[in-house]
Amino acid sequence: MVAGGMPERPYEAPPEPTGNYMNTNTGLGKKYLTIADSEELRMGDNDGDFTVSFALRYGDNDGNWNNMLHKGNSDGERTPAMWRYPGQNGIHARITGPNNGNDGVDKSGNLDYGVWTYITYLKKGRTLSVWYDGVKDSEKALAGPITSNNGPLYFGGDPWYYSCVNADFDNLQIHMKALSDEEIQVTATGAILFNDELVLAYDFGSIIDGVV
Repeated sequence: MVAGGMPERPYEAPPEPTGNYMNTNTGLGKKYLTIADSEELRMGDNDGDFTVSFALRYGDNDGNWNNMLHKGNSDGERTPAMWRYPGQNGIHARITGPNNGNDGVDKSGNLDYGVWTYITYLKKGRTLSVWYDGVKDSEKALAGPITSNNGPLYFGGDPWYYSCVNADFDNLQIHMKALSDEEIQVTATGAILFNDELVLAYDFGSIIDGVV
């Protein structure tokens, strides 16, 4: 680890996203992108593996639980879900299962303000891990199998928590498999990894400012 909690990178830092992106310039508010449920988006169905990848650039910190991604019909459905830890810049990555409705990584390493970072949320077997720029930062052994849900996918925030304040998001992609280390490093360049398990890719063809 280096100063500030960021993991050492074994290769040159990946490029920043180019073009357009989504900004949650909300003050204290709830602004986010909503993606309707589909069978293809039911991550963790039959305890299956999956990977969520996106680019994130932090803005301000308001000291609240700031949601950045959440799929579910209620706060209690959390496969998957991610928050910025209150008053800090680590990520609270959660997942729901019959043995633990709120399992996962409590807090990953802190991220820097104003710097693009490629985030990976990886469910692989009985482990949930969070990666920064293609490097594993944190992981947690899960209590048991996980459960999927048929709720919407919220990106940049959710209906139950404040969104990340003035944060930027880009290059969202979801794969219904546990990506390999090499594949994660591809997504950490901002490239969309096209394969049979890719079920969602969103690179924001126009700037989306405070989508509800």
